Amino acid sequence: MTMELLPILLMPVFLALVIYQTLEGRKRVKRELRNTFLALRFTTPGGVAGGDAMRVIKVYKQGVPFIYDDVFNLPVGPRHISDSFWYCVGPGPSYFLAIPLVEAGLGRVKVSWVVRPLSAERMHAALVDDEHALREAFGPNPGDLLA
Repeated sequence: MTMELLPILLMPVFLALVIYQTLEGRKRVKRELRNTFLALRFTTPGGVAGGDAMRVIKVYKQGVPFIYDDVFNLPVGPRHISDSFWYCVGPGPSYFLAIPLVEAGLGRVKVSWVVRPLSAERMHAALVDDEHALREAFGPNPGDLLA
């Protein structure tokens, strides 16, 4: 075997490693998003509720999807910080916008959250272009909110 063939023979191995790392990175981010969301605390009319009491109605990402399904990528200097917008319904009912801020790279994932309560009107306005999400949040007649 000559040295000229070595790069050609190693290319499939390199490609397989890149694909594996991408898939593993995606799993790691999804796992960390789920675990950190469940650990969140939301103040509802009935008291404080955990992430497990929330229903995520819609996850919104701007722009073109990047490597991670549930976030979009923002270059911040040498790092990449990703975020998305999670619209949630909790007990009461209560409405929230949860924004995960994800830093991923070199095999590590760090997630922090910004959570904001929403009025029913603001939640309705945020979901107005998604009939399925409106029904999930407000029941079979979501237009009744505006009446």
